[in-house]
Amino acid sequence: MNTRKTHCRRGHLLSPENTYSWRHTRRCRKCHTLRQRRYQLLFFALLLAGSAAQTVIAAPFLVCDPYTANTEAGLNVATFIINGITTAAITSPAVINQDGSQVLHYDLGTAPLTNGTKYTITVNAVNGYGGVSDPSTLIFTKGVPAPPSNLRISPI
Repeated sequence: MNTRKTHCRRGHLLSPENTYSWRHTRRCRKCHTLRQRRYQLLFFALLLAGSAAQTVIAAPFLVCDPYTANTEAGLNVATFIINGITTAAITSPAVINQDGSQVLHYDLGTAPLTNGTKYTITVNAVNGYGGVSDPSTLIFTKGVPAPPSNLRISPI
């Protein structure tokens, strides 16, 4: 029955470019994007309301190049596992850009890093199905600029 539909309930065309499969049904990408934006706005509004009395540290960030959006939602990167900053692995959710691409954007300003100490950070990407990538490695000494690579220290 769902295969006969040409438009979603909000009127968006259910073309191959605008649909993805989720639990054996077709879903509208535009509606999904709108839901994500509403959630992100609500999340940031709650975050800002809750952080009024907190200090916000703005930089540096551990980042990576964007992963392009996949038509099959489960193949998109959901989280990143960061090792080498603390004794325990850190799980950081993927940041979803407006074009659907996913990136790592982890605030190193909150990490307990010591000046002059050499760190070896490894990062794995994890998709929605639980598939884990090979690690990417960044070696740096705090207080010394990092060399250009896929993972890098970014001031913004």
